[in-house]
Amino acid sequence: MIKPFSFSLTVIIVFAVSLSGLSQSISGTINSYHKVISIGGNNASVEVPSASGLAVGDTVLIIQMQGAQIYSANNAGYGAVIDYNGSGYFEYAIICNILANTVSFNEELSNNYDQSATVQIVSVPNYGNATITGTLTCQPWNGSTGGIVILNASGTLTFNANIDVSNSGFRGGISDSSIYDCAWFDNFSNYTYDITTGHGAMKGEGIAFYGTNTAGKGALANGGGGGNDHNSGGGGGGNLTSGGDGGENNDANPNNCTGNHPGVGGKSLNDQNTRVFLGGGGGAGHANNHMITDGGAGGGIVIIMANNIAGNSNKILANGAAGGISIHDGGGGGGAGGSILLYTDEISNTLRTEAIGGDGGNAGGVTANRCYGPGGGGSGGVIWYKTNSAPSNLSINLAGGSNGLVTSLSTSCLGLSNGADSGQDGVENNKLEILTNAEYETMPNANLGEDKAICDGDIITLSSAEGNNFEWSTGSNEESIEVEDPGTYYLSIYSGACISRDTITISQYDLPENNLPTDTILCSYLGVDLETGNPDDYVIWSTGETSHLINVLEEGKYSATLTNDDGCSIEIEVIVSACTNNLEIPNLITPNGDGNNDTWIIETIYSYPGNMVEIYNRNGALLFQMENYNNTWNADNLPAAAYFYVIDYNNGGNKQQGSISIVREK
Repeated sequence: MIKPFSFSLTVIIVFAVSLSGLSQSISGTINSYHKVISIGGNNASVEVPSASGLAVGDTVLIIQMQGAQIYSANNAGYGAVIDYNGSGYFEYAIICNILANTVSFNEELSNNYDQSATVQIVSVPNYGNATITGTLTCQPWNGSTGGIVILNASGTLTFNANIDVSNSGFRGGISDSSIYDCAWFDNFSNYTYDITTGHGAMKGEGIAFYGTNTAGKGALANGGGGGNDHNSGGGGGGNLTSGGDGGENNDANPNNCTGNHPGVGGKSLNDQNTRVFLGGGGGAGHANNHMITDGGAGGGIVIIMANNIAGNSNKILANGAAGGISIHDGGGGGGAGGSILLYTDEISNTLRTEAIGGDGGNAGGVTANRCYGPGGGGSGGVIWYKTNSAPSNLSINLAGGSNGLVTSLSTSCLGLSNGADSGQDGVENNKLEILTNAEYETMPNANLGEDKAICDGDIITLSSAEGNNFEWSTGSNEESIEVEDPGTYYLSIYSGACISRDTITISQYDLPENNLPTDTILCSYLGVDLETGNPDDYVIWSTGETSHLINVLEEGKYSATLTNDDGCSIEIEVIVSACTNNLEIPNLITPNGDGNNDTWIIETIYSYPGNMVEIYNRNGALLFQMENYNNTWNADNLPAAAYFYVIDYNNGGNKQQGSISIVREK
C-alpha cells in the first residue's frame, strides 16, 4: 500500500492500455452515471436502477457524494461536520459480471460506503492517445448522480478544447418568496427554519443531507446558509476552505425593515487525504418580491490520469456559479469551486486550471436609505497533482469568489458589502498518488487451456496463469495441482463478487506393446534375436538400430525406446548372457493328467537351437529322442522308475547328463 503524505491523496485505479496508437477524438459527455441502490456481495457488488451503458470489463469509479453528520444545535456551531462517514470516499473497480441490475466487481471495495447515502458509479473510459476536440463536460449533479468528468489515457491527452464542469456541483438554494413584508417586531435568528414559514431562505446543498428544516442561516456542512427574514444575503458555498457569509439588510427608515441574520458561509472540509468533494452550493438570499435570488451551484469534479498532457493553452474549469442578483431582496451566495485531480508525469503547452468560487449576488433597489443584503462569495476549490510542486506549464487559479455589493442608488451604502464576505481561496495539494494496475488485483481468469491427453503413468500439472483464492474439483486450494488419472477437472477462482470457472478433460493413451523378455541366453554362433512388440511402433536400440527385430552376437545389456503413434514412450531392457551348458534340469515329472508337472520342462532350452535331447533306461536302451526339444515329453506310458538323459546343446560344449524319475500316483 502506498502511504499518503501530508498533502497526498491515495486513489485505487486500474489503467487499461489501449492497443491503438491513434488519437481518439472526444467531446461532450463521455461518462455515464448510475445511482447505487444497495451494496452487497461482501462489499463487491452494487445494485443500480439500470445497468444500461455498462459492460463486463469496464472500469468504473465508485464515489459517495453525501452522508456526513453535522452538529445541529441552534447555535453558532450549527453545520460543523461531526462525522464524515463515507462522504467523499472514492475508488476504481473493474466490472466482472452484470446480472440484471446487479454489477459485480473484481475485488472487494476498499472503502465502506453507505448505501442509504448518495453513492454513484461512473463509467471511466480508457484511451491510448485522446484529443479533446469539443468541450468535454458532465451531467450536472442532480441530487443522485452526475457532477464528474473522469478519464484515463495511457498515452497523451491533447487539449484542443476545454473540460468544463463549472456549476455542475452541489446545487444552490432555490429562492422562495416570503409572505412577509418586513421583520418589524421579530428577530429571526434561528439557524434552521421550515421553508414554508418564510423566515429563512433555502440553504445551499453540501455533503450533509437536508434535515426537516431546509431553510435558515445555518450552513449545511459546505453548503452555504440561506439569508433570514428580512432580505439578508445567502452564504457562499465551501470546499476545503470556507465560503463567505452573506450581508445584512439595514433599513434607516422609521419602519425599521431589517435583516440582521444573513446566511453563514459553507464550512471548510477536511479531505483526510482520502476524499474528494463537489463544490458546495450557495445559500439563497431572503426574498419577498418574487425575485430570483438563488444561491450559485458549486463546481464539479475532474479526474484525469494520463501519461502526458498537451494543454495548448486550453482550460479545465470547475468554477462555482455566482449567486442571484436581487432587486429589493437579499442576494444569493456564490457556489464553491470544485475539485481537479491530475495524475500525469508531464504537461506541455500550458494547461490552465480554474476552480474559482462564484461571486455573491449584488443587492439593489430604489427604496431610499435601504441597504439590502448582498450574497457571500463561494470558496475556491482544490487541485491535486502528482509531483512535489506544481508541474511546469500548469496554470492554477483557485481564487475565492468576491462578496456581493449593495447597488441601491439612493443610499449611503452604495458599493458597500454590508457585512458580506468573500470566499476563501482554495487549496493546492501535491503528491497525488494513484495505485496503478501493477498494484491492483486483476479480474479472475480461470484458464486451464485446451483438453489434453497423457500417456498411461504420466503426471500432468494443471494451473491457471491469473488469480488467487483457488478451488479445484479435487478439493485443493493450491495454485496448481498434479493429476495422473483420466477424467474431468475444474477450477474456480474467486475475487470479490466474481467467480471465474474453467473445465479441462484429461484422456489417457496406452503405452507401446512390449514382449521382450528381461533376459535371454546366447548359445549359438548365429546369435540371438531380440524382438519388441508392435512392429508399427518407432524403436531405437542402444545399438543405434531402428528395427523392431535385431540379432545380437555378443552378451551384454541391450536397451531400446519404444514410441507409439500417440507419442507415448517406454524404455525396455534385456540382459543377454552366454551359454554355460549347465542348465538347471528338473529331475522329476508326475504325468498324472492334473496339468501340473505333466511334461518335462527345461527352461531356456529354446535358447540352444539344434539341441538334441535323449532319454535312456537303466539298461541303456534309447526310449526318447528329439531335436530342438519343445518341452512336451510326458513319459509316454513308461512305468514309474528312474531314467537317464543326455542333452547336446549343439554349441561345441560338453553334453549335460543326469537322471530323471517318473512318479505315478496309484
